[in-house]
Amino acid sequence: MNSNVSKISITSSTIETKNLELVKEMGDKVKHFDDEKKVFENKISKMEKVSAQRVKDFDDVKIELSKRTDKFETYFANLEKQNALLKSQLASQNYTSLKKENNDLRTSYNVLKEKHETFCEKLEKENNDLKMHYKRLFDSIKQKKVVSQVFTKSIPKLNVSEKIYTGKSSKPISKKLSQFTTYSLEMV
Repeated sequence: MNSNVSKISITSSTIETKNLELVKEMGDKVKHFDDEKKVFENKISKMEKVSAQRVKDFDDVKIELSKRTDKFETYFANLEKQNALLKSQLASQNYTSLKKENNDLRTSYNVLKEKHETFCEKLEKENNDLKMHYKRLFDSIKQKKVVSQVFTKSIPKLNVSEKIYTGKSSKPISKKLSQFTTYSLEMV
């Protein structure tokens, strides 16, 4: 009878030791997860700040483009007025010299108009590239948040249940020694 009691004591003590180790290990994992979560949240915060700055930069470029467009439109309006004035002067002055000047102005106008169109196309392409970049950035942030939430929900929980040790011995065991607590780790 004495050897059964010592076996039960050793088993109970071993189980309690293993239980404490598991609880400590789970505590370490939770602490590690919290540390990782803080790092991840800091990275997200930095990305949001960078994203906000880039949106501001994009808006500044857009405003600058609007100003330049207004300048080009004003310049083109002036060129058209000069062209109309030259056409009216053409009727009363030397046709050849005015025609040359008119052609020079038309060429200048066409070159500037082409530069303006090229510049607008380039800015539009940059605009589209920035939009795509921000879309990918926000999609990445959303994906990282989803992964973080999935990881948080998959942490195992510790369930404690009481079981009665029945043993295989034919000798009666005192009720005090026959009951002890066992623990199991289950994924919830």
